[in-house]
Amino acid sequence: MVRFIHTLCIPMIICLSACDVFQSIAQAPTIDRSSLSQEEIKRGLKEALHVSTDTSVTKASAINGFLANEAIKIAVPEEAQRVIEKTKKIPIVNKAIARVMESFEESMNRAAEDAAGEAMVVFKEVIQNITFQDVLQILNGEGDAATQFLEDNARQSLYDRFYPIVDNSMSKKNVDQTWSQVTGLYNQHVGGEIETDLNTYITNKALDGLFYLIAEEEAKIRKDPMHQVTEILQKVFGS
Repeated sequence: MVRFIHTLCIPMIICLSACDVFQSIAQAPTIDRSSLSQEEIKRGLKEALHVSTDTSVTKASAINGFLANEAIKIAVPEEAQRVIEKTKKIPIVNKAIARVMESFEESMNRAAEDAAGEAMVVFKEVIQNITFQDVLQILNGEGDAATQFLEDNARQSLYDRFYPIVDNSMSKKNVDQTWSQVTGLYNQHVGGEIETDLNTYITNKALDGLFYLIAEEEAKIRKDPMHQVTEILQKVFGS
C-alpha cells in the first residue's frame, strides 16, 4: 500500500511548478512544540546555531566575503579618510604612499576575511555548552535572540582570536607602517594627533559583520521552511 501511494505521488509532484511546491511546504500543518522532549528542543536549537554560524563563517571568510557585500563591507574610518584627503596635499607624500592609503579599504576587508574562519571553533564551543534554560530563552525571545546569545557569549573570545590575524594581515601588506608614516606627516604638517587604532577598528567591524550574517541566517531558519534543512529543525521551528 505504501509503495502504491509513493508511486502514485511521483507524477503529481513532477507536475507541480516550483512555486506550487514552495507554497505547499509553507502551508504545512503547525507542529505542536509541546509534544517534543527537552532533549529534542535543545538538539533542534543547537542544530540551528550550527547551521547559521557555519553558513555565516563560510560566507564571511570567502574571498570578497566582506569586500563584495555592501551590508558588511568595512569602510575607511572617518579619521583615516580625513588623513588621506589632507596628506594628498602635502608635497612630501609621494604617489606610492597615496596609492597605499587609498587601498586601505580593500586591505581592511581582506584582513576581516582572513580572520573570519577562526570563528568556527569558538562558536562550536559556545553551542556545545548551551543549557536548556538558554534554549528556552532563545526560542521565546526576539527574532534575533540566538544571535544575541552568541554575541554575548562569544564576542570577546572572537575578538581575542581575530585581532592577531588582522594585525598580521595588515602588517604583511605594510599598511600599518604606511599608516604610521602618513599620520606622522599629518600631525607634523597639518596639526593634530591622529592615533586611530586601525586593527581594533577592523576587528570590531569584522565581528559586527559576522553577527549581521548570523542574524540573517537565524531569521531564515525561523521563518522560511526552505531553510529548515534537517528533520529536527522542522520539528522545532516548523509552523
